[in-house]
Amino acid sequence: MTKQWIPRKATVELAPSRIRRAPVRIDSPVARKVRRASPEREVRGVVAGVILFTAAWGALAFGVGVIANNHASNAGSADDATASAAFGQCYNHGGPDCVMDGDTVYIGGDKVEIAGLDAPEIQAAQCGAERDRGIESALALAALLNRGAVVAGPGERSADGQVRRHVTAGGTDVGAAMVSAGNAREPADGENSWC
Repeated sequence: MTKQWIPRKATVELAPSRIRRAPVRIDSPVARKVRRASPEREVRGVVAGVILFTAAWGALAFGVGVIANNHASNAGSADDATASAAFGQCYNHGGPDCVMDGDTVYIGGDKVEIAGLDAPEIQAAQCGAERDRGIESALALAALLNRGAVVAGPGERSADGQVRRHVTAGGTDVGAAMVSAGNAREPADGENSWC
């Protein structure tokens, strides 16, 4: 035999919820009919959206590319203009193009020994007169290199065993110009002192 359950307390009657509202009747004038678009119309809408999205990204990429290209070409032209006139002394210039002494330069950060001349030394000078002449020679070389476009030819081994390169500035052979100006001498087979 089963026993029935009888609650001891009376059930509580809940008040109507303030959150819930009475359902809207479908036949009321407030309810609208929702029309579903045809599948063809949905596909056309999706395709149009994808095309517009792709066009917007393409336009954005094109604009960024144009701006970056303009910036790079402006920076490149400014760098090219200063590179042709950027030769200073390496001890205070700090750029990739500088003059170490009367026959040694850095072009684009590469050390180049100039062929066709022997110039007085600055760092390894044997006397004060050689050092002074070396400074004058380095200043003259920087002025010569700043006259035009600098081109370094292929390297060749000189009589002293160093690899030297013919350098032109504005079409002028730098070695010959330095020798003719008296800022350097032609390379000698033996050791000649500047002192």
